[in-house]
Amino acid sequence: MIFWWANLAGSTVGFTLGSALLKRFADTGAAASLVLSFLVLGVSNMLFVSVIRTGLGAGIIASSMSQIIFMAALGVLVFGERLTALQVIGVALAATSIALITGFGSSASEG
Repeated sequence: MIFWWANLAGSTVGFTLGSALLKRFADTGAAASLVLSFLVLGVSNMLFVSVIRTGLGAGIIASSMSQIIFMAALGVLVFGERLTALQVIGVALAATSIALITGFGSSASEG
Protein backbone atom coordinates (compact mmCIF):
# COMPACT_ATOMS: atom_id res chain seq x y z
CA MET A 1 0.00 0.00 0.00
CA ILE A 2 2.91 2.37 0.68
CA PHE A 3 4.12 1.76 -2.88
CA TRP A 4 0.65 2.80 -4.16
CA TRP A 5 0.72 6.03 -2.16
CA ALA A 6 4.27 6.79 -3.34
CA ASN A 7 3.22 6.28 -6.97
CA LEU A 8 0.16 8.48 -6.44
CA ALA A 9 2.31 11.24 -4.94
CA GLY A 10 4.93 10.89 -7.68
CA SER A 11 2.40 11.03 -10.50
CA THR A 12 0.65 14.03 -8.94
CA VAL A 13 3.89 15.98 -8.55
CA GLY A 14 4.96 14.94 -12.04
CA PHE A 15 1.70 16.03 -13.67
CA THR A 16 1.94 19.38 -11.91
CA LEU A 17 5.60 19.90 -12.83
CA GLY A 18 4.97 18.81 -16.42
CA SER A 19 2.11 21.30 -16.70
CA ALA A 20 4.26 24.08 -15.26
CA LEU A 21 7.00 23.26 -17.78
CA LEU A 22 4.48 23.35 -20.64
CA LYS A 23 3.30 26.75 -19.41
CA ARG A 24 6.92 27.90 -19.35
CA PHE A 25 7.37 26.66 -22.92
CA ALA A 26 4.21 28.53 -23.99
CA ASP A 27 5.51 31.73 -22.39
CA THR A 28 9.15 31.56 -23.50
CA GLY A 29 9.31 29.14 -26.42
CA ALA A 30 12.28 27.38 -24.77
CA ALA A 31 12.57 23.98 -26.45
CA ALA A 32 14.29 22.54 -23.37
CA SER A 33 11.12 23.16 -21.35
CA LEU A 34 9.08 21.27 -23.93
CA VAL A 35 11.43 18.29 -24.00
CA LEU A 36 11.69 18.17 -20.20
CA SER A 37 7.91 18.40 -19.85
CA PHE A 38 7.46 15.41 -22.17
CA LEU A 39 9.95 13.39 -20.11
CA VAL A 40 8.33 14.33 -16.80
CA LEU A 41 4.82 13.67 -18.10
CA GLY A 42 5.93 10.32 -19.53
CA VAL A 43 7.31 9.17 -16.18
CA SER A 44 4.20 10.49 -14.42
CA ASN A 45 1.96 8.48 -16.72
CA MET A 46 3.96 5.31 -16.03
CA LEU A 47 3.51 5.90 -12.30
CA PHE A 48 -0.19 6.54 -12.86
CA VAL A 49 -0.57 3.17 -14.59
CA SER A 50 0.56 1.46 -11.40
CA VAL A 51 -1.95 3.55 -9.43
CA ILE A 52 -4.91 2.46 -11.55
CA ARG A 53 -3.88 -1.19 -11.44
CA THR A 54 -5.51 -1.37 -8.02
CA GLY A 55 -8.78 -0.14 -9.47
CA LEU A 56 -9.68 2.32 -12.16
CA GLY A 57 -12.26 4.24 -10.13
CA ALA A 58 -10.24 4.54 -6.94
CA GLY A 59 -7.04 5.36 -8.81
CA ILE A 60 -8.53 8.10 -10.96
CA ILE A 61 -10.46 9.66 -8.08
CA ALA A 62 -7.41 9.63 -5.80
CA SER A 63 -5.24 11.09 -8.56
CA SER A 64 -7.59 13.88 -9.55
CA MET A 65 -8.37 14.84 -5.95
CA SER A 66 -4.69 14.83 -4.99
CA GLN A 67 -3.98 17.14 -7.93
CA ILE A 68 -6.67 19.54 -6.68
CA ILE A 69 -5.12 19.54 -3.22
CA PHE A 70 -1.58 19.95 -4.56
CA MET A 71 -2.50 22.78 -6.93
CA ALA A 72 -4.38 24.63 -4.17
CA ALA A 73 -1.36 24.30 -1.87
CA LEU A 74 0.96 25.44 -4.66
CA GLY A 75 -1.21 28.48 -5.31
CA VAL A 76 -1.18 29.45 -1.64
CA LEU A 77 2.47 28.68 -0.88
CA VAL A 78 4.15 29.78 -4.11
CA PHE A 79 1.85 32.38 -5.63
CA GLY A 80 0.42 33.89 -2.44
CA GLU A 81 -3.18 33.15 -3.35
CA ARG A 82 -5.81 33.15 -0.62
CA LEU A 83 -8.50 30.50 -0.56
CA THR A 84 -12.06 31.50 0.27
CA ALA A 85 -13.90 29.56 2.97
CA LEU A 86 -15.79 27.67 0.27
CA GLN A 87 -12.51 26.72 -1.45
CA VAL A 88 -11.02 25.50 1.85
CA ILE A 89 -14.11 23.32 2.32
CA GLY A 90 -13.65 22.00 -1.22
CA VAL A 91 -10.02 21.07 -0.56
CA ALA A 92 -11.03 19.38 2.71
CA LEU A 93 -13.73 17.42 0.88
CA ALA A 94 -11.17 16.38 -1.76
CA ALA A 95 -8.94 15.00 1.01
CA THR A 96 -11.93 13.27 2.59
CA SER A 97 -12.88 11.70 -0.74
CA ILE A 98 -9.40 10.19 -1.07
CA ALA A 99 -9.65 8.72 2.42
CA LEU A 100 -13.12 7.30 1.76
CA ILE A 101 -12.52 5.90 -1.72
CA THR A 102 -9.23 4.24 -0.82
CA GLY A 103 -10.36 2.98 2.60
CA PHE A 104 -7.44 4.83 4.20
CA GLY A 105 -6.79 3.44 7.67
CA SER A 106 -9.04 0.43 7.21
CA SER A 107 -7.85 -3.12 7.05
CA ALA A 108 -10.30 -3.72 4.18
CA SER A 109 -8.00 -1.76 1.87
CA GLU A 110 -5.14 -4.20 2.44
CA GLY A 111 -4.73 -6.84 -0.20
